[in-house]
Amino acid sequence: MKLSLASAKESEELKAFHKQFPLVLHRAGRLGFNAERPQSFFDLYDRQSQDHLTYTLREDNGDLQAMATFIFKKVLFRGEVINVAYATDLRVAPNRKATLGWVNNFEPVLKEIIQKHQLKALFSFINFSDSSVLNNFVRPRPMRRPLPRYHLYRKFSLVTLHGVYPWGPEPLTEVTFEQGNRENFPEILRYLTERIQYKDFSSYLNQEYLKLSIIERLKLSPSNFIAAIDSHERVIGCVAVMPTDPFLKIKPLEWSSQAANLKQFLNFASIFGLARPLTQKAPDGEFIPMNLGHFVFAENEDVLEGLFAKAFELFPQGSLSYVQIEQDYKLRAPKNWISTQVDFGLFALTLPGEHRPDFLNPQNSLNPEIEPFAILS
Repeated sequence: MKLSLASAKESEELKAFHKQFPLVLHRAGRLGFNAERPQSFFDLYDRQSQDHLTYTLREDNGDLQAMATFIFKKVLFRGEVINVAYATDLRVAPNRKATLGWVNNFEPVLKEIIQKHQLKALFSFINFSDSSVLNNFVRPRPMRRPLPRYHLYRKFSLVTLHGVYPWGPEPLTEVTFEQGNRENFPEILRYLTERIQYKDFSSYLNQEYLKLSIIERLKLSPSNFIAAIDSHERVIGCVAVMPTDPFLKIKPLEWSSQAANLKQFLNFASIFGLARPLTQKAPDGEFIPMNLGHFVFAENEDVLEGLFAKAFELFPQGSLSYVQIEQDYKLRAPKNWISTQVDFGLFALTLPGEHRPDFLNPQNSLNPEIEPFAILS
């Protein structure tokens, strides 16, 4: 077995290997799907950070047996800029040789990147629907095994809004909901900068860096933003809507009876304009159109609901998915909306023998920054 760093020319091979490991969601029934990347395999990582490394493990004959990616970021934590990394897309071929080969190489890789990049924290997202991942990585294991320990930092959900019931209240009339433009975008940036300072591990170090990240890394324009503006012309809420089509295509593979019922219900509700169909047809097969809600902030639940209503008006294709951290009650799905959610955990990784990071202390009450597209890999 040989461990090496992947390059751009391996993009198609990595996409084919990644496709062998469908993702599974459990909430409104079991749904198995592939998250295909229509452009480069590395495009999804580039939207998170320009600094990332993908390791591959190959047989002596060159056959790919395992892969994992580490995404490096400079973030703000307690007023200090520190280096952190996110481990993602760990895929290992289902055979004993590949598993043992990866186990023997994983710890040296972690030690190398922690030392080389002077990391203060290493994180990973885990889907609580995936029992095999929980069994292999999170459950207690003998200390003699050279594998990292996973410590739960925050529970959160990927909430998906599919439509709204007809008996819900009308959106606020005292608040104006505007699409972003050149005139109001500076005020939106000011509001985001003010709110992001209350997020731990935020990669948006200041307002200028935030603006640069929105344009160059996230590839968003002012028109992707929706702002809630009160009678004093102040921004009191915001959401950025990011269609996934350019970098991610969700293709369903398996439906449980419950998930199939949800699909049929949404198709029926869409006839009356109450919901979005769960799937759409394309020349290369059925796919799930999805918009991701980024920078979701609101002063109260009514403002949040108004932002979602405006998002559905301006972006007529696909559902809207966003991250709601367990303690952030203001971001819970509005009760009169048709919604589903999938539960995840943000885990901190430590090497065997290392102490738990001090930010896991319950006294650390600020919620971390979690970008929605980062958990779909």
